[in-house]
Amino acid sequence: MAGNRVEAATSSVVESNAAFACDLYQAVRQREGNLLFSPYSISVALGMARVGAAGETASQMDAVLHLPGEGVARGHRDLSRKLEPPLVHEAEPVEAQPTPAYELKIASALWGQADLPFRERFLAILRDDYGAPLARVDFRKSGEARDRINAWVDAQTRRRIAEILSEGQPAPDALLALANAIYLKAAWENPFREGRTAEAPFTTSDGVEVTARFMHQTETLLYTGMEDLQVLSLPYRDGRLSMVVLLPRRSGGLKDLEKRLDPERLASWLSALRPIHVHAALPRFEFESSFDLTGTLPEMGMRYAVDSERADFSEMTEARL
Repeated sequence: MAGNRVEAATSSVVESNAAFACDLYQAVRQREGNLLFSPYSISVALGMARVGAAGETASQMDAVLHLPGEGVARGHRDLSRKLEPPLVHEAEPVEAQPTPAYELKIASALWGQADLPFRERFLAILRDDYGAPLARVDFRKSGEARDRINAWVDAQTRRRIAEILSEGQPAPDALLALANAIYLKAAWENPFREGRTAEAPFTTSDGVEVTARFMHQTETLLYTGMEDLQVLSLPYRDGRLSMVVLLPRRSGGLKDLEKRLDPERLASWLSALRPIHVHAALPRFEFESSFDLTGTLPEMGMRYAVDSERADFSEMTEARL
């Protein structure tokens, strides 16, 4: 019975996150350039804030995050445990100790104003279920607070994000900062061979043809093809995690695909995957993305949480947040 409850809580968190991911994608996809975000990272940070919300603020957060009600915090805790990498043995040398199949770090943190009292229940849930114990900073010393938070994010992301807060942030009158960082470094289950990387034409979303360096492999992979779409799952080592690629069949088909992207269609596409002998050509890429959600979240329905006059976080503290 305990196992069933864990599975149910984890499943509901996954379903909620998938729904929120698709909603958020629709809300931000019109921005210029490539788009990169972690819906899980955002939903965890907002989920921590939701623990302290009450009234209409809590109701709006539940609706936007698609939260099922009770058990969300425990579901996040159980999911993070299920994502812990298994140990695998290297082929050589035979006596070598097993190593993690991949490196995955999901870290959350909470910084509160040094002299601000927080409710014990709020602190306990964040500490026990989100692994985010309270740290104290003095936001009135904005530079020192910024340095501490940036140093934490820098360390958690293996120096990939050195400065999440820029000069002038956080505001000196800030009282609370919540953060979540996800770092993943994983080898492919079927590595791409260096000697097979070659330049070839790549068509961008606006129909312009450019030259890109493509990695190639021919393997039995999970694949499905439809009239207007191809879906491919590229597993990382051990097969527990994978990269899913959605590829429109025609040039210029990305916008139509984006409009159709919702949790139900995504689930049906993934359920249609079957092992097929595939030649996969994947362009090498590197990009970064940064944006502010304080305008996007109200448009999605989370109006009170980012409104200093109407926000109700009385489950966090008696002080006005």
